[in-house]
Amino acid sequence: MTFEKSFIGTATIIGLGVAGPVLALRLKSLGWNVKIYEKVEEIKDVGGSLCLARNGLQALASVGLVDEIIRTGAPMTGAMHATTEGETLFRHDFSSGETTTSPFFVGIKRSGLQRILVEAVRAAGIPVFFGKSFATVEGHSDADTGVTAVFADGERVVSQLLFACDGLHSAVRKNLFGEDRPAFTGLTQTIGLSPIPSGRNMGPRMVNVYGNSLHFITYRADSSLQSWAVTSRSETEDRESWKAVSLDQAAQLLRKVEPWKNFPQVAELVRTSDRLMQVGLYDRPPLTKWNVGRVILVGDAAHPTSPHLGQGANQAMEDCSYIHALLARIDSKVALDLASINDLFRQYSTDRIERTSLLVKGARAQGESRVCDSASDMAAARDRQLRAMTGDELESTLRKLWTEKLPDSIS
Repeated sequence: MTFEKSFIGTATIIGLGVAGPVLALRLKSLGWNVKIYEKVEEIKDVGGSLCLARNGLQALASVGLVDEIIRTGAPMTGAMHATTEGETLFRHDFSSGETTTSPFFVGIKRSGLQRILVEAVRAAGIPVFFGKSFATVEGHSDADTGVTAVFADGERVVSQLLFACDGLHSAVRKNLFGEDRPAFTGLTQTIGLSPIPSGRNMGPRMVNVYGNSLHFITYRADSSLQSWAVTSRSETEDRESWKAVSLDQAAQLLRKVEPWKNFPQVAELVRTSDRLMQVGLYDRPPLTKWNVGRVILVGDAAHPTSPHLGQGANQAMEDCSYIHALLARIDSKVALDLASINDLFRQYSTDRIERTSLLVKGARAQGESRVCDSASDMAAARDRQLRAMTGDELESTLRKLWTEKLPDSIS
């Protein structure tokens, strides 16, 4: 085949969220020449926190970052579910040895994780270009040429592969598959970061509290900060974007949680938060494939999900592990013809779409059961299930959830 030698073993990544840096590091380890393009001008301390689960932590371990993540964040020692009336539905401390060197969950500030990832990318010598807004893609299905990313400023970048890691509102996805609006789940979250409550704090565990059509979740984001979110129903569609909460909205939220006398920490967290953000919760119907020729969707660009299973960032990193396993089969110094690319990423689409679609549906269902009328049959069924659950059952369920299916010849 005729293929420009300078394009061989090159990859362009659009997006510097979670998936972009992790994928760049994985490709670099295979000998690929990688460049990352990000639309914002600089990385700022914005957003809330992330709950990194065992599968995401394994992906971070593969790029040598898990120890720093654990030191920076806050490993969780257990989980608790309760009602605002004070009933503890379920409480479990994770197995000994599962909380420090190899924790089930680690809470971390989103900006803290991104700082670690960006520093690792720079240390690996991977170029990052800021202020680069993606405009269109060309040549992705041409047999003998590289794929060209065209940016709003007119710059054109050619490479052998292009990975779209640009999130829920992916410009690359829209360019390839047309406009398909994200689906609003009917739920909105108010998110905060607050000092860990003094006195009767909730400990280093994940805590869920169920109110009347309200759900509260909290865990530590580091040694001094508590991350929390209140999910409620919304009759009007709320855009999926991080926006500051007004003083009036904060007062409304406080009036909703102040009556929770069994959990006064909730009101304290709302009052003391150094930032309050509100975000609409969205997902998308599954696609039938995640690549068009030399362009491949990754993470939220492929399978955005609501947060109720805590798997958004973790599944994005699983995508990176899967892509790494596929590309480890081939020599990065050899030109990939279009047929080979389609064969490789057809398997990626088939396996990953099946898994992530189930998780997206599961997250939406979890949100429905968390945010419901406390007198409803759904709430009663949820509470019965939690009362009946054992710690061993929880840990077994989590391990199954985190079992990643890699290509047969690799796993």
